[in-house]
Amino acid sequence: MIGSPAGRIDRTPALPLGRRTLVMGILNLTPDSFSGDGLLGDVEAAVARAERLVAAGADLIDVGGESTRPGHEPVAAEIELARAIPLIERLAARIGVPISIDTRKAVVAEAALAAGASILNDVSGLTYDPRMAEVAATSGALLVVGHWRQRQSSDAEDHLAWIADGLTDSIAMATRAGVRRSQLVVDPGLGFAKAPPISLEVLRRIPELRARLGLPVLIGASRKGFIGRVLDLPVEDRLEGSMATVAMAVAGGADMVRVHDVAQSVRVARMADAIALGWDDATATAGASGTTVYLGLGSNLDDRIGAITSAIQTLDRRHDLRVLRRASLYQTAPMGLADQPAFVNTVVEAITSITPATLLDRVKEIERLLGRQQRQRWGPREIDIDILLYGDTVVDEPALTIPHPRLWERLFALSPLAELRPDLHGPDGRPIAEYLRQLGSEQQAVALGW
Repeated sequence: MIGSPAGRIDRTPALPLGRRTLVMGILNLTPDSFSGDGLLGDVEAAVARAERLVAAGADLIDVGGESTRPGHEPVAAEIELARAIPLIERLAARIGVPISIDTRKAVVAEAALAAGASILNDVSGLTYDPRMAEVAATSGALLVVGHWRQRQSSDAEDHLAWIADGLTDSIAMATRAGVRRSQLVVDPGLGFAKAPPISLEVLRRIPELRARLGLPVLIGASRKGFIGRVLDLPVEDRLEGSMATVAMAVAGGADMVRVHDVAQSVRVARMADAIALGWDDATATAGASGTTVYLGLGSNLDDRIGAITSAIQTLDRRHDLRVLRRASLYQTAPMGLADQPAFVNTVVEAITSITPATLLDRVKEIERLLGRQQRQRWGPREIDIDILLYGDTVVDEPALTIPHPRLWERLFALSPLAELRPDLHGPDGRPIAEYLRQLGSEQQAVALGW
């Protein structure tokens, strides 16, 4: 494991993930873009297009120097560098939004970061060049891992399970290299080695994908072949079909959409956000707002990971609470009552507008819905959900104490929490890393890798 280098430069862009659906504008620098929008060799035209995309509301710009359309011809790294790097250098000085480099090659990623990019978008999910994970780890850049795998006869019949398993492998590769989960975004790769019915199914099942992987989701459906197959239309006539996928992605909880038609997509996303996440008449803004909270989840009966996944999906079902991401899953020894199965534990980060007391009622309701039975204290449980932190709020009431009164004594809570909040300090002022070192000699928490 490479780990987290001490000299890491944190390039992770300050994107408002979870607050609203972000729109990524596509900027192709190839002669063979499937959508016909390639701008090979014309840096000035590309700069002007990028500025138009930002003016239309793009939250970030994705620059690509190699086509990955069906039947594409791979290009050498030198060609990709010559196409993308001069433009990124120009854009870094001209536009006020983060720049993503759409590449599978580590050498191109390194040069793009040096030129001013802050996001790596690898459609191969680290399978083309595993050194991409090292580049993300050492740079601290946001890393989008895509799903692009051929189905094998041994793969699960469930299409979403197949995609989630592939993305889990990519996540594990990234975290082994030292990439923080807070740097990761997943892309199910619509249209990449997937028949149209599979891409359509993914759009229907985004909430399951988010809950299973516990990471922000990017959806890239714009103008793709499955839209053409459904509507029997050429690429230039797929605007309405593309907008339908944006609306469905927002309704499903996608965190970003990657699009060619930015102005139209921004309008659709804002309207869909207002419906899905709520709209504030006073500020005339749509999207989640409120306080950042951290919830501890654990289970040691039956399908432990399935119980945690179900809890996350149920938490995320109402517009007044939005799950942003979860930490890795940890297998931990039971505390208090040794004669019981090991637990799987994690922590989720969420935004909520409800009060701590209402949040407590909500999590207890979810525990009941998922079949938690009342047993002896410290005993086994189908699902356990604890409120660890609620912003900077302190609550000291008979039914609820925040921060959680035993938070700083429990490795099974602090290990996943440290992934999401490495900057956190305990009540005595010591950083969370010191607590992990101290508790690690007394308690056990083994990361499962994703």
